[in-house]
Parts: sequence; C-alpha cells; structure tokens
Amino acid sequence: LSDYVPFLTSKSGFPINAETWKSMFDFCLKQNSDCKKQITDLYESSQENVISKKPLPVFRVDKIETAENFLNKVQNYLNSLEYNYTGMQFFQVNRGASIIR
Repeated sequence: LSDYVPFLTSKSGFPINAETWKSMFDFCLKQNSDCKKQITDLYESSQENVISKKPLPVFRVDKIETAENFLNKVQNYLNSLEYNYTGMQFFQVNRGASIIR
C-alpha cells in the first residue's frame, strides 16, 4: 500500500476533539501549502469562536398550552440556532456517483 491519504476521518467520533482538529489542520496545510495564510486564519478564528449553546425552551407538562403556543416556542428555538459551517470536508464526495448503491 502507498502512503497516500486522500482525506482524514475522525476516529474519535463527534464532536471532533482538539487533537483530531489539529491533525486535520496539519493535513490541510500539507495538501494546500499555497493557501497557508488563509488556512491558518480560518483555523485560528475557529479556535476563538466558542459555540454558545442555546438553552432549551421550557415545556411544562402540568401547564395546559395551546398547540399554537407550543409550536411557536419550538419554532422560535429552531430559528435561534445557527449553522456553524467551517468549509471543512470530512469525506470524499464523488459527484458523478449514483445515490443508489
């Protein structure tokens, strides 16, 4: 077998631990040495941004609530969540491959 590695995977599972992020960062730098500054800036900014966890809304079983009120609370909670996309690809995507396998 060759030493060529097309991509890295997280062997520790999710959420990805700091050691795995570091190895992915190093791998990315090795593969894309011409973009070192952009990659380093992205990595450093991701280390500064701590993901804040939104508190779950309170749903009381003993309190009679209308379905509309309940759904509004759920929808407001979902709307408050943010998608944290870093642009890092975790696996190779073959766009020409069939979805059905």
